[in-house]
Amino acid sequence: MMETTKLPLYAKLTLVTIGLLAFFYILYIGQDILVPLIFATVIAILLNPVINFLCRKGMNKVLAILLVLIVALVTIGALMYFIGSQISSFTESMPALKEKIAAMFKDLTNWVSHKFNIPKLKIAAWVNKTKGEGMENSSAVIGETIGTLGGVLVLVFLLPVYTFMILFYKPLLLDFIAQLFSGISIK
Repeated sequence: MMETTKLPLYAKLTLVTIGLLAFFYILYIGQDILVPLIFATVIAILLNPVINFLCRKGMNKVLAILLVLIVALVTIGALMYFIGSQISSFTESMPALKEKIAAMFKDLTNWVSHKFNIPKLKIAAWVNKTKGEGMENSSAVIGETIGTLGGVLVLVFLLPVYTFMILFYKPLLLDFIAQLFSGISIK
């Protein structure tokens, strides 16, 4: 028979804190793998009833998964096309928007100059200085944008593969989870 030792409260709290820190650090380090995996799991859960329906109607499991994934990808692609067309129509109206913003800025400058008795040249110099500081940081923003774009592309290419694998190996995954938690008893 095994003896259990009781730990003092401060030792338990220390272990729980270290465990939580380690858990969140592992999640942070593995986010490039875990985020697509979690998205794929959610998508697989959403697509699973349609695949089960097609399999009950006599369709091969692989063909059902491929068909549903293709339909989902086409639907998402159509949605992205719609959003892209809306963005392009917005960019066509950009010159008029720039003119309105410039007029509003001129009115705001006049109001600030009149209300707070600040010369317009001083306001313009401050705005130009702020613009210059923004341009100095633009290379960092461009680098972050390229990194984010790369992450999105990886997500877009891995998501269908992960979703297919989760749907195809669903019985094995469910059996693994059942065996993993079968020995745990709640007291």
